[in-house]
Amino acid sequence: MKMMKYLVVELLNKIMKLKLLIFVLLLSTPYIINAQSINEKLFGKILLSVEENGEAWYVNPENSRRYYLGRPSDAFEIMRELSLGISNEDFDKYSNTPPERFSGRILLKVEDSGKAYYVNPDDLVFHFLGRPSDAFWVMRNLGLGITKNDLDNIQIYSPTEVFNKNIQHIVAFTSQAPDADWGSSVFQDGCEEASALMAVSWALDDLSQMQNPKNTIVKISAWESERFGEFRDISVEDTTTMIKEYFSYDKIEIHDLKNVEELIALLQEGVVIMPANGQLLGNVYFTPPGPINHMLLVTGYNQEEGIFTTNDPGTKRGKGYRYKKNVLFNSIRDYPTGYHLPNQDPSKKVILVKK
Repeated sequence: MKMMKYLVVELLNKIMKLKLLIFVLLLSTPYIINAQSINEKLFGKILLSVEENGEAWYVNPENSRRYYLGRPSDAFEIMRELSLGISNEDFDKYSNTPPERFSGRILLKVEDSGKAYYVNPDDLVFHFLGRPSDAFWVMRNLGLGITKNDLDNIQIYSPTEVFNKNIQHIVAFTSQAPDADWGSSVFQDGCEEASALMAVSWALDDLSQMQNPKNTIVKISAWESERFGEFRDISVEDTTTMIKEYFSYDKIEIHDLKNVEELIALLQEGVVIMPANGQLLGNVYFTPPGPINHMLLVTGYNQEEGIFTTNDPGTKRGKGYRYKKNVLFNSIRDYPTGYHLPNQDPSKKVILVKK
């Protein structure tokens, strides 16, 4: 009797798997592709594996790698994470006929509460990604069937891989002294607060606290005085604590860098808050010799030029400020919380902030 029950259960399991496979095949068969067509035409596509229970993948046009979409909620987060920032003006200009370079991209309206849209590469039509159910609709209705052998020809994304591509995150900027009040210690030493504010606003797709950055920096400094007994020089570890507790945001990691390639790799995952010996940066807009303890936000990297792009709050001209690769990396130096305390452990710790 037990053997019969076991066989029945096994048979039912096989039937369910067969039904699922048939469903995926029915969904995808008209669009199944072959190995000969695996090329740039797949960039930006949603792929459905017809032999793997309909698993969904997104092929990122930026690096030609595929990303596993998993559940609708996972797909929703991944699609937003890989988004490309766009202004309201440009979005309105392109909404009817977007340029080909947007094919397969996820566009994020940075000036409109971070609303995201998937641009279908087949017809360049925008599809709103407001909820996980929207991501599921995109997967189910716009997915392209593909066999396992063909899917295996598309490399899976690895966060540790450094691509020979340019990286640029679109991040709103504020100086640490928004009203040029450099005489106040709150703003003279407000680089940590400004860097954290820019990074978290980007990660949350929420610019509300950037509307009055001066007020936000004052509030953070007061919070730090209460929490750490100091607000002027704030270490990487304490800046991380500030982001987690003040902003209630925890998608952050501390990394102790060994080489510049590790910094470039981190930018594939998000933006990087970086402590520095500001006197080694050579920023032409700093008052000489520059701050000994400084913090800034690294937002991108240009592979061809060997240039890092930053939002450097130490100057009102810091938006998109460019530093040579070795200059920036050599300046990285964590410092202790306090005020110009002796630096016994000048490690190259940085903070990765992810969406």
